Parts: sequence; C-alpha cells; structure tokens
Amino acid sequence: MPASFQNTIREFITANRLWTKDHRLLVAVSGGRDSMSLLHFLFHEGYPMLVAHVNHGLRGAASDAESDLVAATCVQLGLQYFVLRADTREVMEKEGRSLEDAARVIRYRYFRQLCADHHCHRIITAHHIDDNLETTLLFLTRGTGIHGFSGIQPLNGNIARPFLAVTRNEVAEYASAHQIAFLEDESNTDKRFMRNKIRHEVIPTLLNINPALHETFKSTAQNLREAAQLSEIAVEKALRKMVHIREKETYVHKAALLQHPARRTLLHYLLQDGGFTRSQQDDILHGLSGQALYFEGSRQRLWIDRKHIVLAPAQEVANRAIWHAGEKSVYWMDFKMTMEKYTATRVHAVSDSDTILVDASRLQFPLEIRPRAQGDYFYPLGLYKSSGQPGKKKVSDLLTDKKLHHFQKERVWVLVSGQQIVWVIGIRQDERFKVKENTRDILKIKVLPIKRSTFY
Repeated sequence: MPASFQNTIREFITANRLWTKDHRLLVAVSGGRDSMSLLHFLFHEGYPMLVAHVNHGLRGAASDAESDLVAATCVQLGLQYFVLRADTREVMEKEGRSLEDAARVIRYRYFRQLCADHHCHRIITAHHIDDNLETTLLFLTRGTGIHGFSGIQPLNGNIARPFLAVTRNEVAEYASAHQIAFLEDESNTDKRFMRNKIRHEVIPTLLNINPALHETFKSTAQNLREAAQLSEIAVEKALRKMVHIREKETYVHKAALLQHPARRTLLHYLLQDGGFTRSQQDDILHGLSGQALYFEGSRQRLWIDRKHIVLAPAQEVANRAIWHAGEKSVYWMDFKMTMEKYTATRVHAVSDSDTILVDASRLQFPLEIRPRAQGDYFYPLGLYKSSGQPGKKKVSDLLTDKKLHHFQKERVWVLVSGQQIVWVIGIRQDERFKVKENTRDILKIKVLPIKRSTFY
C-alpha cells in the first residue's frame, strides 16, 4: 500500500498538534478493524504506549473473542495492556442511560483512570471521517448547535483522534495491505440503531448525490470547527460580564442572561459539563422567568432563585468527625477546628462568627461534627421566650432567616455534645453551653479553613 495513508495521518497529527514524540499514549482498542489498524500504525511509528480494552459483556462469546484477540496481539507486540470486564446493563439501569451511552461512559471513565494511574498524556481512539460524518448527521436529526455541526474534534481535552484524516475505506485498505487481524462487530449492521441506519442508508444516498462527499465534509468540518472556536470566544466574553465564581459555585446574573439575544447558546455552554438531559435544559430555560427551581444533573446541580442561576458540583457524601477528650484539634472536609482551655479570669469576649466560648463543664466528650440533619433544633444564643426561658428553634428555620440558598444550606455543619447541638458552625452558638458568671473553665473553639471556604 502506498505510504500516502501514513503520511496523511502524520501530517494531521502535526497540523492539529495532537501529541509530541515524548508523549505517552493510551490506545483504546476494541478488536475491530479500525482500532486494530490504529494499534498497528502507532506501534510501527514507534510511539511509547499502553493498550486499553473494555469487554462490555453484551455479546457473550463474541465479546470474549475480541478481548482474547487484543490480548494476544499485545503479547505478540510486547505491549502492556489492560482489560476491563464491565457490567454495562447495570450502569445503564443505575444511571438512567441508554445502553450505547452507558457503554461510552464506562469506556472513558476507565481510560481516564488508566491515564492518571500510568501517567499517559493522551487517550487515542480510532474515529475516522465516516464516524465524524455519521455523528454530525446524527446530531442534525436530534437537534444541535454549532459545536454539534462541527462533529468530532481531533483533540478534545486529552483525547486525540488521528484517523479523522482518513475514511473507513482507506482504513480497510490499510488493514488488508498489512494483513491485520480483527473481528467484525455484527451489531454494526443492525439498523435498529440510528447510527447504523445513517451509515447504511443515508450516507450511500448522499454519496450518489456527491461522490466527493468525504472531501467536502472534511473541509466543511474544519470550517465549522473554526466557527465553533470563534463562537466559544464570544460566549466566554459575554459570560464574563454576568458570571462570578464563589468557592465551587458559579453564579449567573439571571436578568443579564435573559436580556442577551443568544441566551440559549450561553445557557447551553454553562450546562454542557453538568450532565443535564436535553429535557432538563429546556425546563431550565423555560424556568428562568418563573419561581425558584432546582435541578440535578449527573455531575452538577442547578438552583434558580430570584436573581441568580447557581451551579454547584453534584452532592458529595458528607463526612463526619469525632473529637475526643484531650485532642486540641480535629480535621474534617476542608476545615480544622481548634480548642483552647482558659480560666474564667483570663478569657476575653469574641466577636467573630468563626469562634465561640463555651462552658467546659457542659460538654460531653467525644464531640461530633456532622452535617445538619432534618429536624435538628437548638436553643440559639440570645433567643428567649417571654417567660425568660431560652427559645427553641429548628436549624432549618435559622438558615431560612439567614436567607441562605439551597447550596449554602448543604454546607452547614453542627458541633454536637451528646444529643445536643453546641454550635451551628459559623452561624450561631447554643444558649445552653454559653459562659456564665459561675463558669470556671472555658473552652475557646475556633474553626479555620484549610483550603478556601466561606461561612455565612
């Protein structure tokens, strides 16, 4: 086979700066013709690389045969390889995804983890021009913006696709010329899948209309990629005027977004990494002018209030910390809490919200630091009934009075002695633990951020 195939790919790698000679590559290999050809090409180019394969367990013996082929090829070439046997249907059901989407998510999660564990610079996949054309047409049938029309990117983060320079037929010719062993996935001919209908019915019709379709599309895709890059610059410039970031949360000025003529494009850009469904994105756009709303994506959460749209990471499982007697400090999450003991004659009043003074004799160790829970109540310092007795209040009511929004409320923790709340941390101390005239020993408790944080 002429060297033009290899030269085309080499030039594409250089022109798009996909990687450099000293980069370590993680090559995704399924056992099909495209990825086995990619493996052959990269091996003979001499790049340092590892191989990753995912057995999705969906086609029984056929899936196992592909795993065996990849393993045998890697052994023959002397390459280190990794195989994941995944329960794709379990992920599909647990995460509410389609089977195809669940398989893709499993693969890329695995590839990214391998990249991190083995210090690889790039994940290399075997997508070619035909895959790109199919993807663009698929987006067109479902509805898309300019980024969808620009198709699969040659370099997206650390994922590189050198075969986007060549067609499926050119890859097939390369595989035949070099007698590359591969296994055909029979599901690729199943027209129940939309992508296969496009591959076997739509594209042949388009080729009859324009025999130079692949070259035309390659040029068009490049133009659209450049247009998408310009669009992204304009979007980021517009968002800088209406977005500010506080800790891990992104605040978008709602009125400014609503007044912008490209508000749908701006909102899509904001939501693209959050794992929100298309239906959720439509609901969010329609809900901007209404009452407060809350949405959960797979990676982010969104809250719409009167003035802002607030984006925050998906909720993490909260930790707890136990503070034993005699320990001068305790760490939890991004914070450190310290304790100093004083006699009543040596201590001075405190005025900042990150410090409290308590009567040491009232505490029952070990203390617990935990997230606030539904139904939590305490006796806020300075709140009294008409009878002069301390007043009882739900922690949730206190937070509402403070006008904290949904995400801020999630960050509220409490310090607990026995079953009693000593402190809604950073917000209000409990009356029952305050220093009194007859207090002998006083504990000064202070919370300090290890990283960045804000108490309200």
